[in-house]
Formats: sequence, structure tokens, C-alpha cells
Amino acid sequence: MKAKQMRAGHIAATTILVLGLAACSADTDTEETPGAALSHIHGLGIDPADGRLYVATHEGIFTPGKDGKAQLVGDSKDDFMGFAVAKAKTFLASGHPAPAATLPETPD
Repeated sequence: MKAKQMRAGHIAATTILVLGLAACSADTDTEETPGAALSHIHGLGIDPADGRLYVATHEGIFTPGKDGKAQLVGDSKDDFMGFAVAKAKTFLASGHPAPAATLPETPD
């Protein structure tokens, strides 16, 4: 019974955070929270190492900051179309580079 209550609490907390992050992104268009960043969510995951929520989007991977606003994780703004937390501090992702991304050159 206790495990079911904890799971329900995690689901509720995740839902509230995602809705809050989406609301933050709709109102502002700053570098910290791009307006389109959370408009198309591809995946969600909670890292068991620290309990943080991670949100994979068209504009990178985000997590709630201390102020509750969406913060970009790292500097990649690639489109993460597939995303999963495999284990503590281990994420699996797939997708494609952002339109403005600088790609490595390949030899001829």
C-alpha cells in the first residue's frame, strides 16, 4: 500500500511540475526559458539519483530550477525525440541536431 501511495505522489508531482514548466514557457521568451522550449514534450524522466524531473523537448532537455522556471540542461538545444532515464545519472536519448547546430565535418 505504501509503495502505491508513493508512486501516486510521484505521478502527481511530475504532472504539476510539467504543467508549471509549460506555463512558464508560454509567458516568456528569454534565454533561460525559450517560448517554444516546452511546447512539444517528447519524454519525461525522474533521475533516481536526485529525484529531479527531466523534460525532453524540441529545444533540448530541461529541468526545473530553484525558482521553478525551466532551465536548459547543458548547452545542447537539439531535438530529443526519444528519452528515458535508464538508471541513476544515466539517460538514453535519440533525436536530431537543432537547425542552427554546428555539425562536425566529415572527410571527403
